[in-house]
Amino acid sequence: MSRRETALEMTAREAALIRGGIALKLKTPGRNGAPDRVVILPGPRIGFLELKRDRAAEYQPGQKRFIEALRNLGCLADVAHTQKEVLRFVERLAWCEPMRGTKAALDIVYIPPQGDRTAFGHEREPIE
Repeated sequence: MSRRETALEMTAREAALIRGGIALKLKTPGRNGAPDRVVILPGPRIGFLELKRDRAAEYQPGQKRFIEALRNLGCLADVAHTQKEVLRFVERLAWCEPMRGTKAALDIVYIPPQGDRTAFGHEREPIE
């Protein structure tokens, strides 16, 4: 990683901290193309940020597809080449609508259990 990318990562961390959040390095074993950082601000507001040292920097295979897939899921996902772009991303994330556990969102994530077994195939505990 270049010094420029390191400076961009520090900017992302500091900008998130100022807003009461965090910017974590994103590691996805077995999955190429994931953005460099996940930025989490109070609300919760969650965004994904790919950092590039300059506009001429090449994308790794799958990076553009991964960012588009995140956007298609309704996530804020972007690429930043400068500190100004990093700050703009964090500012935009701060103004996003917070994520809420709506019924529609829960229907997508939650797999209802079948019979006496949970979604993971374990015996269901009796509810008292």
